[in-house]
Amino acid sequence: MKKRLLFIGDSITDCDHLWDFQEEALGNGYVRMIAEYMEKISGNYEVINCGFNGFTSGDLLHYWQRNGKALRPDVVTVLVGVNDIAEYFDMDYRGGLWRFSNNYERLLESIVAETGARLVLMEPFVFTRPEYLKEWHVYIREEIRMIQGMARKYRTGYVPLYDGMMKARAAFGEDALTVDGMHLTEKGNEILAALWTQSTVEKTEDGCRVCGV
Repeated sequence: MKKRLLFIGDSITDCDHLWDFQEEALGNGYVRMIAEYMEKISGNYEVINCGFNGFTSGDLLHYWQRNGKALRPDVVTVLVGVNDIAEYFDMDYRGGLWRFSNNYERLLESIVAETGARLVLMEPFVFTRPEYLKEWHVYIREEIRMIQGMARKYRTGYVPLYDGMMKARAAFGEDALTVDGMHLTEKGNEILAALWTQSTVEKTEDGCRVCGV
């Protein structure tokens, strides 16, 4: 029986999978690239995309509690946080970072308690154009600090996307990676997929293991 790799998050994960009405839609981004990579090196994994455009940490928690746990995944990769920052600015929500941390930890607690799945946490990121995004980096780094603490607490897999994307930006230029400072080009998705595989996939004599599973 194949192990299930579930990817949950916002539009970076979604990447048009919701517009594809195939039962096993994967979208056009990094999740599809990871699925294709896994198929090449091992037939033991099934990849599922449950990213949703616009999701905050609270939306993701609500989705998981109502729907996600029924998928019974073996490994769950989480990427969320950017829309929470947009909410801080739109609503002037003073407790926004506390709310993010609380939602995120409740999500992890629920995943572990209800499925026993291994976790892979990915850092949120944005680039520097348009100009207003420069103000977001201080919030991104604070979210990352919180996520790092949870990664230690729950002994999760971890993908350092923020530094990885900033290094890729220096190497390839921002326009090669993003269409609007948040959403990724094909090259940007390739970089993200590579960072995930480098951080989580261990090749073995009979194929590979993902986050020890």
